[in-house]
Amino acid sequence: MKQFVLLLACFLVSLSSYPQVDLKKKREKIWNLSSCIGTAFFTAELGHGLSVLKPELIHLPGFTANISASRIFKNRIEPGVSLEFSTFNGYNNNPDFSANGFQYHFRNPVTEPVKYSTQLIVPSFYIRYNFKDVLPPKRKKYYLNYFVEVKLGAAFLITGLEYRYKPEEPPIFVKGKGVQPLPGLNAQYSLGAGLRFDYNPKWGLLFLVDINIDNYDSLDAVHNYSPSGGRLRLMGAYSRMMVGASYTLNTQKRKSSLYNRFRKSRRKLQKTPWSGGFW
Repeated sequence: MKQFVLLLACFLVSLSSYPQVDLKKKREKIWNLSSCIGTAFFTAELGHGLSVLKPELIHLPGFTANISASRIFKNRIEPGVSLEFSTFNGYNNNPDFSANGFQYHFRNPVTEPVKYSTQLIVPSFYIRYNFKDVLPPKRKKYYLNYFVEVKLGAAFLITGLEYRYKPEEPPIFVKGKGVQPLPGLNAQYSLGAGLRFDYNPKWGLLFLVDINIDNYDSLDAVHNYSPSGGRLRLMGAYSRMMVGASYTLNTQKRKSSLYNRFRKSRRKLQKTPWSGGFW
């Protein structure tokens, strides 16, 4: 009986001494987190034939910021989600709005100096293509990559037009605040390009420019009308220049040094007389 137990123990040890092969090795999961700030520029109001209308207000540079998270596939394709915030503002000391006499809020023509302010909150989905591998097998300490991206989002619009030198007067038009608390909701389309300068495998600097088309004509708080009084269905376009930081996260777990020492000790067992590898 003791001989049988000894033989069974030797058999089990010899089975466990063979190297184990993981046939379902997990692939690396590479994530990228980033945040940028910069300047937003109201570019133009466009007709659906992409014709550019003459601006009715003087637009000033605004502020923009975003945060985003993306997953990297094939080391180059990068789908992700982002949350963006942009502000726009401007004025006109001698306004001549096409909405005068047509839009309800302009039934009494507005001719005194005015100013507007707009906030835009845009959650969006984007796909970015990197022209070089995000994590190449061999790389130098500093690494420069280029990318392009397309984006689709939903823009929540908060805007208002008021008299510039009469703060005591009620606003001429508001949306998303005051008497009209519900913000506007419009589709938005974007096209962008940028650079990513990585100074180590984890951290990098971003530079991004894009052009955004908002499917609504009230980014400047004023609707546009034809001379006959028909509402013009326009789109608002704005561009952005941003800089920021990115962090690349590789979720493949590395084995601990204790685990590696354990694996080495098991390999040594293959050289014993009772292991299958000896014969």
